[in-house]
Amino acid sequence: MFTLFSFARFNFSHLKDSLTTTREKQKLIELLELNNLFYPVYNNRNFSNHISMSLNVLYQLGACSERMESHFESLKKTKEIRQQDSHKVIITENNLKRYQNDTGVTNYDEFRQFFQDYANKNGIYSTIQLALENFNQNIGSHLFHVIIRLQYAFQINYKEEIISSLAYLAVKQLTLPDIQDAQEGNILDILEEFSNNVDLFKYPEDLNPTNIYSQPAFQKLYKKTTQISEKEFEKLFEKLVDFYLKVQLLQQNENNPRLNIVMIHLITGLYSLQVFLKNYKGNQVKNVIQNFFIAFLCYYVTIRLPILTSKIQLTDNVGPYYFEEVKEDISQYIIDRQKWETWEEIVKKGTKSDDVHTLKLVYVLKQLGQKYRNINNQCKLAAVWKIQFEKK
Repeated sequence: MFTLFSFARFNFSHLKDSLTTTREKQKLIELLELNNLFYPVYNNRNFSNHISMSLNVLYQLGACSERMESHFESLKKTKEIRQQDSHKVIITENNLKRYQNDTGVTNYDEFRQFFQDYANKNGIYSTIQLALENFNQNIGSHLFHVIIRLQYAFQINYKEEIISSLAYLAVKQLTLPDIQDAQEGNILDILEEFSNNVDLFKYPEDLNPTNIYSQPAFQKLYKKTTQISEKEFEKLFEKLVDFYLKVQLLQQNENNPRLNIVMIHLITGLYSLQVFLKNYKGNQVKNVIQNFFIAFLCYYVTIRLPILTSKIQLTDNVGPYYFEEVKEDISQYIIDRQKWETWEEIVKKGTKSDDVHTLKLVYVLKQLGQKYRNINNQCKLAAVWKIQFEKK
């Protein structure tokens, strides 16, 4: 099993217990506290984690406190306020792993109480280290919601939200295969080999992505080519960003509403992983990357997306990408594209949405487009598409 972190080398010095006093930050904290108080990890088949993450994104995109509050109220209508459960178990350092589970409900409150008590006694940094030491294999869990929420909590430097995120990490158990016998391989070659393996796609539609690695076909490919070098991480990151854009811009059309929630979480989770790894300089980084990548392969195989590398071409310097056999240019779906020339305009439109995935995606694509100028226009196009057809 994975041993992902060498904690002495973590740098969480940017985390502070003190808060800034801006009106927007105060409103963000107020709403996060309400979310933690009244809503469980799951409710009515929705994620209360989405409330936390989308509020954080609105704050990062510069939304005013009134907009954050209206967004919170719109999501609150889809959930029921819960009665606080009495603690069923007492969690200690000695029994942490005994009480993790794969439902995300049973011991969430108990873990949150444990991490709160531990942080009060030992500090937030030691608490983070303890949680990651015991539950690092869960970082890729649940369509990457775990790493996304955890990274957002670090970004706003708010102790209570970090504790809630650590409790979420603890209860989202994800068992991953051993990587010791794997060999290094190119990321796109690996994806293409997986997508071209017919045996993997013979399994039922409802195959659990967190269990798919146990299938013989997955194991065969996994052992062959899935170890990723630490030195290749930045290149890997850029290739996966490019991979995401190609899938998104190729696949999105009104007849394909499946777009892919997996791919949306891939890019938002990938960005969170990169930011998270900036705090870690050690010899276990490649295992962190491996954790994320194997989880992605499981999800990717489950949704049966086609592979892209040999069938994609960039048609002009703005985009879009499309398959050779696809005759229609997807730009026909982009309404008034000339009005969306700047990220300022895209963000202005995007922050009016109450769709949690639209908010997260616009935020991440803006960050990526501004960092990698060569894909800035493609990032804009993907963001505009999601805003225009956000229910897809």
